[in-house]
Amino acid sequence: STIGVSDIICQGDRPLPMMPGVVEEIIERENEEGLVCAAPNLNLRKGDKVRVERDSLCDQVGLFETMADKDRVIILLNLLGRQVRALVPAKDVYACI
Repeated sequence: STIGVSDIICQGDRPLPMMPGVVEEIIERENEEGLVCAAPNLNLRKGDKVRVERDSLCDQVGLFETMADKDRVIILLNLLGRQVRALVPAKDVYACI
């Protein structure tokens, strides 16, 4: 048994091979608790409160501005009393609940 696996994707009765990089992408989305964000935050709207979960801006809270490209977002952070735009990987940004 594999924790978290509910079924195997098959074509007929044969398992389908995974595309290269899929497992690495899933592992990359895993947070410190071992939870995986199922999809990038593509449903964020301008002004939504977000939190950075990795790298040098880890634990910073800011406001979602826009998608910069398919992999990166622009967020507004309050740093040293100023509002600063930061370009951050989309996979590292999560909506604050």
